[in-house]
Amino acid sequence: MNNSYLQEGELVLLVLVLTFVFTIYYAKRKAKKRK
Repeated sequence: MNNSYLQEGELVLLVLVLTFVFTIYYAKRKAKKRK
């Protein structure tokens, strides 16, 4: 029932997803440079 807690959880989840996507994008770019 705590609204701020829900928002905080969503924010953490959003940051984790963004970091995950950025890591994959960076890895793919690095792999392309190696080729």
